[in-house]
Amino acid sequence: MGYLYADLYFLTNLGMNFVTLWLAARLGRLPASAGRLALASATGGAYALAFLVPSLDWLFSPPGRLLFSLLMVGMAFSPRTFRDFGRAAGWFYAVTLVTGGTALARGFLTRSPQAVIGGVWVYAGGVRWWILAASLLGGVSLLGSVLSEMRRKWRVSLLVPMELIFGQETITLPALVDTGNRLRDPLTGSPAVIVEAAALGGLLPAGIQVHLKDPPDLARVASGLEGTHWAARIRVVPFQSIGQPVGLLMGFRTDAMVLRDRGRELKLAGVVVCACPGALSAAGEYRALLNPDLLEEGERR
Repeated sequence: MGYLYADLYFLTNLGMNFVTLWLAARLGRLPASAGRLALASATGGAYALAFLVPSLDWLFSPPGRLLFSLLMVGMAFSPRTFRDFGRAAGWFYAVTLVTGGTALARGFLTRSPQAVIGGVWVYAGGVRWWILAASLLGGVSLLGSVLSEMRRKWRVSLLVPMELIFGQETITLPALVDTGNRLRDPLTGSPAVIVEAAALGGLLPAGIQVHLKDPPDLARVASGLEGTHWAARIRVVPFQSIGQPVGLLMGFRTDAMVLRDRGRELKLAGVVVCACPGALSAAGEYRALLNPDLLEEGERR
């Protein structure tokens, strides 16, 4: 007779949920903090424990599974729009399907004892931790390889020539349309652009660029721009990333931004560009990350 220990069952599910959500965040470039990922993973672990309570078997119906998985996505990534929510859910389900399918295939190939209890697939003989880890790693490696090749082929079509206008000064640089860039101007809520600080160096007053290096010294930048037309353009834009729950980037409001996309010229006024300390592309293919919402906004005008 086999035994299922509730504490180990909870911890195993918590760990698997965390890895799945973390991989979805990494592969999909979704904004998330370790705290949110842990909270969502614990919620999923608690949901898994309901499997041990016969009176709660209704939670494992298709609608129940869907609702709890969407709850985990919302808790982990805190999407602001339905579009962001759908994108986050898509990445979560993609990683889940690949890793789950790999583990299931392993069960068939090794002829492990299996059973379906309450709609949940169970390895009756148990699964060794290293087999579980290998299945997860193999599935994610396959998914990562496919996505890497797809991104390589699409990258050229996602590059957009971008012109930034500050008063009488103009710079032109290639920008990558990046759905992972969700930065917004804190004053207006409008989408912001990420630009390499080095690309702005020729426009800013002498001695300012050195303070934009990692980590940027925002106070020195602000004081160094006092008395110039740049002072009125300053924006401090918050951002989140895995491993750094809250960060700040120095931004500057443009007079205009011109995008040339598929033979069209799109012009937007007052767009904020955030100075990124390092290089955005190791190969130098692009020097800015463009929020796709700006393309849609330009098309509406």
